[in-house]
Amino acid sequence: MKTSSLAIFSLAAMALSAKSAELVCPSGLVVRQTAETPTGWTAFDAAAEREHPFHIAEISEGPPQRRILLMPTREIKQGKNKALVYDLGSIRQPWLICSYTDTSLTLSRSLPAHTRRCTFVLDHATNYASVKQMGCE
Repeated sequence: MKTSSLAIFSLAAMALSAKSAELVCPSGLVVRQTAETPTGWTAFDAAAEREHPFHIAEISEGPPQRRILLMPTREIKQGKNKALVYDLGSIRQPWLICSYTDTSLTLSRSLPAHTRRCTFVLDHATNYASVKQMGCE
């Protein structure tokens, strides 16, 4: 079983090495907030203009406003490494959704029609709560 897991993880690593740079989430997102302040109050944003680092990626069927998030097809574990694989062959309109720390704003884009698989390698240092490497083919 270990040999099989190693082979699968190696395939995931190969898929990542063949990734298209345009399908990688931007490393950060600058968010500018505004507020409707009640009379007599002044709004101040202590985190104004700071960049929110990339955190996690998801795949949806259609634009994220439709809220049809996909579950990974499989999870690959090898030692401390863990990857989520999304096989998209039957998905008509896959979208990549990029989430950032400390903000509810996300970035998203439609994936090219020929995209058949996305692999997200999770970061062991964050207890697998964030993506450290990703790729779609």
